[in-house]
Amino acid sequence: MTRIKGGVILHKRHKKIIKQNKTFKGSHSRLFKVVNQQYIRSLHYSFGSRRKRKPYNKRIWIQQINGESRKSNFKYNKIKTNLQKAKIKINTKILSKICIKDKNTFNYLLNIK
Repeated sequence: MTRIKGGVILHKRHKKIIKQNKTFKGSHSRLFKVVNQQYIRSLHYSFGSRRKRKPYNKRIWIQQINGESRKSNFKYNKIKTNLQKAKIKINTKILSKICIKDKNTFNYLLNIK
């Protein structure tokens, strides 16, 4: 059986991982052993951060809605209650976009009882 050397494949894999870490500082972007550890760590952080981003965004949307509705002496929870009573199904993200981009529609939604 002939021996197959994996030097080319290994070199390509190293180059690929080093290329992804180009923006890192110092040896974290040059030395493969350090680069690989940093690369694996960054993948772990990106996975966790994707999970954290969703509730964070929801908090921002609620703050935007609350800020706009306070100008009309309403609170976020009161708006959501009124919309549920009127059987209007609108999620927080869309309501936030409406309050930013279309003030007339948002004021109409505020006055629904």
